[in-house]
Amino acid sequence: MGAQLQKTSGEYSVQDAAEGRQTEDVKKSPTTGTSEWSLQILEGEKSCADAEHKFKQVIGIVWNGDQLVICDRGQNSILILNSDYTYSFSLCFSQFAKPFLPWDVSVLFGNYYFLVDDGNSQIIFCDKNSQVIGLYSLGEDVSPSGIAVAGKYFVVTDLKGNRVMKYTTYGKHIAEIGSYGFGDKQFRMPAAVVVNDKDQIIVSDNCNSCIKFFDTDLNFLYLYKGRGKDTLSFPSGLALDKRGYVYVCDSGNGRIVRLTPEGKLDSYLFEGELNWPYCVAVRDHGDGSFTVAVTERSANQIKVFTK
Repeated sequence: MGAQLQKTSGEYSVQDAAEGRQTEDVKKSPTTGTSEWSLQILEGEKSCADAEHKFKQVIGIVWNGDQLVICDRGQNSILILNSDYTYSFSLCFSQFAKPFLPWDVSVLFGNYYFLVDDGNSQIIFCDKNSQVIGLYSLGEDVSPSGIAVAGKYFVVTDLKGNRVMKYTTYGKHIAEIGSYGFGDKQFRMPAAVVVNDKDQIIVSDNCNSCIKFFDTDLNFLYLYKGRGKDTLSFPSGLALDKRGYVYVCDSGNGRIVRLTPEGKLDSYLFEGELNWPYCVAVRDHGDGSFTVAVTERSANQIKVFTK
């Protein structure tokens, strides 16, 4: 069965997807396979909180140049690994009322980090020395999950409130959408968010099993859900490559799904190699080669695929 793109004309919506309606843009399912990719499994490195060099609970992950930036909730720290995956340094915080519980991370200008601290329901803006530049409280009723920084603003997803919230990089609230439900601007556990070069905000709606695209003002554009064996199952982490292709952790199906910039199915990746992929980071080398790092929720591992 073919892939499905839900369009923004108002004729197609989340409810349409649930009822099995499809657009005219249907194509055959892509072939899959990992034979052209090499695999390296990372199980941990030394951090400021653990001398045993093992990951404890890896969640969010992102590339910063050739460095891999990892949220390890079990170690209450952010780990930064060099290009050969040896330990470089950590970001650690002990000054807050509750333990620092990192969920996701986004990098600004290569030297600054925006961190989701679910333990204290806040966003931490810091440098590589763990020096806090900005501290943005989101409120006790917020359970922040994904974050994406795009120049002068950042976007955060709220699992508990089923919201997507937009702020300036100085922490001023700009806009938000969301409530519990199945509508175009409703969510059931929005897990992750990315912002592409068109300033489109892309959200994985975990329990609605779809990927939603919005413009920069959070107006709904379209979604991808899939049909048949292309159907997403509890999608979580998101990443982009230089071409604007969207990489989706299709957690329930144990694979990465790659979508075109227009939200159409392009291909599957790593079927049979993943159990429950949770977050993904893509390093596009610009010459047709890629390095894709995936955190496995069911194991304290990061799987790094290279071609």
